[in-house]
Amino acid sequence: MITVLRQRNYSLLWFAGLISITGDWTLNVALPFYVYQMTGSALATGLMFMARTLPGVLFGSVAGVFVDRWDRKWTMVIVNLFATFLVLLLLTVKSNAWLWVVYSVAFVESSIMQFFSPAEKALLPRLVAEKHLVTANSLSALNVSLGMLIGPAIGGALMALTGLISVVLFDSASYLIAGVMIFLISWSPDKTSKTHDITDPFRASLNIWRDWLDGLKLVKQSQPIATVFIAVIIAMLGEGIIQALLVLLVKLLKGGAMEFGWMLTLRGLGGLLGGLIFGHIGTSVKPHRIFPWTLLVMGLLLLVMVNFPVFIFALIILCLIGIFAVGANVTSTTMLQNGVSNNYLGRIFGLLGMISSLMILIGQGSASALADSWGVVVLLNIGGGLYVLSGLIPLVMLNKLSSSGSDTTELLKT
Repeated sequence: MITVLRQRNYSLLWFAGLISITGDWTLNVALPFYVYQMTGSALATGLMFMARTLPGVLFGSVAGVFVDRWDRKWTMVIVNLFATFLVLLLLTVKSNAWLWVVYSVAFVESSIMQFFSPAEKALLPRLVAEKHLVTANSLSALNVSLGMLIGPAIGGALMALTGLISVVLFDSASYLIAGVMIFLISWSPDKTSKTHDITDPFRASLNIWRDWLDGLKLVKQSQPIATVFIAVIIAMLGEGIIQALLVLLVKLLKGGAMEFGWMLTLRGLGGLLGGLIFGHIGTSVKPHRIFPWTLLVMGLLLLVMVNFPVFIFALIILCLIGIFAVGANVTSTTMLQNGVSNNYLGRIFGLLGMISSLMILIGQGSASALADSWGVVVLLNIGGGLYVLSGLIPLVMLNKLSSSGSDTTELLKT
């Protein structure tokens, strides 16, 4: 892990991500509280979350197409600079009459960030050697866990001491610092890659439909890539069900607000441990061998937690789930980075992000609608069962491809 962090370009990207994610979580914690404090409405608060979720469904796939046509470094720089000034608009919100600004900023900020994630994942293989990809992806996943632990604490403290103003300024500064750090990365696109000036979006959009279809065609034609997509689709449907019923799961465990906080903390701790573990073993693992088992084990752990609801066991299980969740994310990302041509990486990750968001929304909606009639335990078992299924499918399909010597073995690289 230290070897990868010593590489200047990757360390700049890593620290930029950590700073930006921490800033995001300060606002993610403070803003819902501020909206609820101002309106007293659960609906008003819920609409804000919807405003942040919908762009992933609407624009995630299209954003990936543009990422493949633009300079990825400059895409990330401009996204961060735009977000720097965008969040400052929240300082104008003083009453319910200006609540539309909160929704607008949340929607637009989430929309432009759809360009960031596929650009980051597509750029990463150009910054580190292939043998270090698992480690680099593990460190990136570690960023998310660290941000989730550090950001909420900072956001809560700033909100309590000075109100929303300091939180907004902190988030804005985090975007600016991250943008500057990414700007310092020494990288330029391959001369052979199809890259266009980001300042000329109209010209780039002329062939966007054809490029999007090319990305979709690649998923359909490559069985290993399609297998990853199928597994993620099923897993995210289960994830949406579980997310929607998380508070009811706490009640099933005979807990309250404090216990809910402990559960989230242990889940975050598991994410940290997962990042460290997979970062340490990154050069010696075969992603396609580990990926199915991470999903399968997560599903089995969820089923145990739901059907044997003991709080102390649930904390241990959630920590383990956090570890395996990072493993699933790291190995699937590495498989796609290894198996997809550089010119297609942006649209592949964009498409995967869009599908993930859509399936989570479907899972959340289905669970919310059926919870009263079907029961919480039944739905949580369905969510865990979907995770088990999402692991079994790639376990069978990828092993079959590996043993048959398929011509798509580039996805099965170490």
